[in-house]
Amino acid sequence: KGYGMKYPTQQQQPTRRLLYLDKTGWSPRYDSTFYSFQILNRERCDKAPSSLPPQLGGKSNHPAFYYEITIFRGASTSKLWRRFSHFVWLYRAIQATTTAEEELKNVHLPRGTCPLTWQSNDFAATRQEALEEFLKDLLRCAGIPTHPAVLQFLELTDE
Repeated sequence: KGYGMKYPTQQQQPTRRLLYLDKTGWSPRYDSTFYSFQILNRERCDKAPSSLPPQLGGKSNHPAFYYEITIFRGASTSKLWRRFSHFVWLYRAIQATTTAEEELKNVHLPRGTCPLTWQSNDFAATRQEALEEFLKDLLRCAGIPTHPAVLQFLELTDE
């Protein structure tokens, strides 16, 4: 509810294979076939960042916490902002369009928010850590790092 966007289908695969590496094994010497990420910052915003892609599902009410995801791909680095509902959209998009149900059993999206604590910086810090672990677990599943929803979410294009 409130996330209602069409999900990209599994058939929309890139022409070139992308490989996810955990940040602990990352090196900028890798070419652009490889990517990694980190979530290092968060910010409570009264409106959505202007750089959000319109095709991402998610809520639009504010204020809300946005989490800064740093993407490492080859020698380049980019940053993007996502809120919790974007992670929910990603998870649902993958569930709706993949046959990897068995692997996804071990991937757990952090719980939703509690109205009394959602504006708390401590809550946002805990959620930030949980969202980073969720995304790492998700990207460790076979076939998921190149799933069209992941590519949209992380704004990874075929170079």
